[in-house]
Amino acid sequence: MPTASEPDGGYGWVIVFVGFYIYLMFGANFVVFSVYAIEFADHFGLSQLDVGIIGSLDAAFMMAVGRFFVRLNCI
Repeated sequence: MPTASEPDGGYGWVIVFVGFYIYLMFGANFVVFSVYAIEFADHFGLSQLDVGIIGSLDAAFMMAVGRFFVRLNCI
């Protein structure tokens, strides 16, 4: 039977690693989009304004959905 002084067996580090990985993937999405925005505009024949609007909508959607899920998690 584990006592309070024993470590948790490393499960806390798994949670930290998974949280870091999720943050890295979603955060890298914005950086990669800004790097490839010109290539997207050339490839699809769009203006840079159109591509920028798509990137802004992506960021806005992620922030809006994130607020919903934070509130859902607090229930």
